[in-house]
Amino acid sequence: MVLTDASKRLKNILLLEDHPLAQDICKTVLSDLLGRDVSFVVTDCLSRFRELYAEGAFDLIISDLNVLDAKPPEVAESLLQMGEEFRLRTIVHSTEPMDNLSELGLLSQFPILPKGASRSLWEQIVFSLIPAPPAQAREGV
Repeated sequence: MVLTDASKRLKNILLLEDHPLAQDICKTVLSDLLGRDVSFVVTDCLSRFRELYAEGAFDLIISDLNVLDAKPPEVAESLLQMGEEFRLRTIVHSTEPMDNLSELGLLSQFPILPKGASRSLWEQIVFSLIPAPPAQAREGV
């Protein structure tokens, strides 16, 4: 299912993931859900992720917690320090146990998408982050 109208609001995706297979899975599932014209910027390092995030041109952020240059506590700290406008469109995609995610303070702040999640869970979480259209568009003005 591609949600065409709403998915137009999620075109630029930042992906922090260090495993090529996980990168491919994320890109394939998101392209299937949001359409083939979605663009991805992929990095496997937290340091580069911070630079890209600072540029601020992303509609959706998907973040692993264990990457080449950082462990989960450092990645979690960076995610928690993001402005609210970015936290509201960030998904944590991880194999970390829920207890660890809770200890890191992530459970109450971000949707959690376990690695290996079903397509229906991807769909549910991704579509929950799509912003509503402006009031004028809803009213047909």
